[in-house]
Amino acid sequence: MKTIILLSMIMSVSIYAEVSTPIDKQKSEKIKQIQKTYKNKLRKKCRYSSAYFAQQHTQNEWSHFNTQGQFKDEFELLCPRGKNVLDNNEMKALYFFAKEYAEDTKKYPKT
Repeated sequence: MKTIILLSMIMSVSIYAEVSTPIDKQKSEKIKQIQKTYKNKLRKKCRYSSAYFAQQHTQNEWSHFNTQGQFKDEFELLCPRGKNVLDNNEMKALYFFAKEYAEDTKKYPKT
């Protein structure tokens, strides 16, 4: 009986791991893409890294800017020389990145 319970627990964990892996990989790819975009288009203009940008606010503050339609305005306030550099999709990706690595998450992206 213990063997059956143990096997069922192992199978459920392995199934969960297989399901979460593609999502994590997709999220990781999205983060790498915006880091590359930021590095190529904004790093020299803003004079700081994407991680530094993201850590200027908490997740709630980034969410507030996004829901109020003020994310682009806040970006331009933090990086005035980066105005009109990113298209709408890149701006959405930058929001995703900023929220993922906000000040209160205590996370730092891999470079």
